[in-house]
Amino acid sequence: MELIRRNVADQIEKPREQREKPIEVFTVEELKEFIKIAEKTTRYAIAFKILAHTGMRRGELLALTWDDIDFERKTIRINKTLLKHQRTIQHSTKTKQSTRVIAISNYLVEELKKHKQIQEIEKAENENYEDNNLVICTENGTSVYVDNLTRAFRNTYKKMNLEKNITLHSLRHTHATLLLQQNVHMKIVSERLGHASIKMTMDTYSHLLPSIQETAAEKFEQLFEEE
Repeated sequence: MELIRRNVADQIEKPREQREKPIEVFTVEELKEFIKIAEKTTRYAIAFKILAHTGMRRGELLALTWDDIDFERKTIRINKTLLKHQRTIQHSTKTKQSTRVIAISNYLVEELKKHKQIQEIEKAENENYEDNNLVICTENGTSVYVDNLTRAFRNTYKKMNLEKNITLHSLRHTHATLLLQQNVHMKIVSERLGHASIKMTMDTYSHLLPSIQETAAEKFEQLFEEE
């Protein structure tokens, strides 16, 4: 309507962009050690295995149902999320790209099958069991609060005595980092994480790009080496 003659926001000085703290992740050896400790100390070891092997978000994990898992095709479908401070499943994901299908390894397939068997035993032995078809649930079959899963992770991690700032979300970063270090294409990693764009993936893991570039140069050079 042109009632305001000038934009007063033009006089504001934009704050400088603050660099985020470097992402800290598990090495392969540290991740294996963490999983071994979790297997002995918490019922949520399987949850940590799924997060580390898929890179999915914790809310996506806690909303996962058994019909989302295809054992024959070895895939997990992600199409919903658990709201953080509730036990309500939202039948939509963070973004359009977050709705996705992730390929999983033979190892994870077998671990999920074992977990399903344990769940069937709990179901049979507990007359108060509430069957919600959830992959990750309490002993009574109800959904798990995000904060409770975070607490279980923190208690397990403390037993490692590592001087790293590792959180539950670090399992997602660990998954992406280990894939990129194995020269998996950035686009594939981005799709597995459900990022809105590959730019988000590149911005998050740009610290890995120099080493990836060096590896690419070395591999190209090998093409011209004399036998």
